[in-house]
Amino acid sequence: MADEKPADPAWLLMFGGILVASLLLYLLIVSDWYWRCRAQIDPATLTPVICPSGSAPQPARTAPPRTSANAPIEQRVWPDFGGGGRGYEDLGPFWGDDIVSRFFKSLFGLAAQVARPFVVDEVVPRWNEAMWPAINRKAWFAALSLVLGAVTKEWAKDVYRALRRSKPAAE
Repeated sequence: MADEKPADPAWLLMFGGILVASLLLYLLIVSDWYWRCRAQIDPATLTPVICPSGSAPQPARTAPPRTSANAPIEQRVWPDFGGGGRGYEDLGPFWGDDIVSRFFKSLFGLAAQVARPFVVDEVVPRWNEAMWPAINRKAWFAALSLVLGAVTKEWAKDVYRALRRSKPAAE
């Protein structure tokens, strides 16, 4: 068996950082929604259903009307945020007034119009129904854990090889 060349240390650090960031993202944001809120998606807004502390949601079918109490923080603090294509003060609008920007804005708008009914009527209800039983969420978690575990194992082997090669040979 040929001796494998160790991976570039910069790549190993970057990939390790991505693994750690993915784990932190899951632990800080996704795990609560996935386990306590039963991974439900609101079909009206296509956003995750956020559960109040200590409760579990009922299956989401329709969203409550948007009021000032449940509006996004930007709308509560700055009611005209994003009006007229404006974003944060130091950033200009994403889409310019050139032909390429207008083309892609129209293309993405058309794609959203075509895909939204399918996503809202077909995908989201099936997702919500499939994720409601705990056993389905556990199965997805186990499958993704196996994949992440295999990737992490290969990464750790590369790190070990790189560290072993970087040490001077004992004399």
